[in-house]
Amino acid sequence: MKKNEQAVHRQPIPCLEDVIPQAILWRTIYCFALDPERCEDELDQFHGASFTIGNQISFDLRHYDGHPESTVTIYLPIETRANEEIAEAVDVVLTGLEVPETGVAWRRGEDFEFGKLPRRAEDRLRESEARLLALKIAAECKNFEATTTYIKNRIPEIVPLTEKDLEQSKSRPREKLWQQIVGNVISHSGTSKSIFARGFATRTNEGIRVTKAGINYLKSVGFLFS
Repeated sequence: MKKNEQAVHRQPIPCLEDVIPQAILWRTIYCFALDPERCEDELDQFHGASFTIGNQISFDLRHYDGHPESTVTIYLPIETRANEEIAEAVDVVLTGLEVPETGVAWRRGEDFEFGKLPRRAEDRLRESEARLLALKIAAECKNFEATTTYIKNRIPEIVPLTEKDLEQSKSRPREKLWQQIVGNVISHSGTSKSIFARGFATRTNEGIRVTKAGINYLKSVGFLFS
């Protein structure tokens, strides 16, 4: 299996020890873990989850209480020291978590000024990410079923929306761009990449229901425990 095809798995432990922050994402930890652990170390309290990819990469996602809101940080083991090794590991993590490069706020090696964390102007919610989020949100609900309205209400709570996201939709005047993107996830049922064509969900009268295949998929990307 190629690196970009390896599954991400949650580990049933609160967090790794001896880790170093290597990248910050403009996403909340709830994009990636349904039930992150509440932990504490010598720095502060934080919500965190531990993951592995294949047999070679282990990492934590953490949000410390004192960190900027709507961000989560990738922590790699302290043994991962070489710059090339760090860059490659972060790339593999981003691919495994299906986070676009535009969602990265900072990487090891880039300038960092405490209290200032610029966000890329082109970062916004895209349909590929919205498909996965819709599945995750429905998986939180009773019978793994959620209405389109609930999904739209939940997304701003776990994804920090950008100015691009909040632009008016050109095709749906009553909606913002991000709302149109989420609506496309439900309406574009005939495309090969849709959650319905892939067997991950079925349509309901008001939204979607996650299938067994969809639950297995969410386990494979680490959102649910395997």
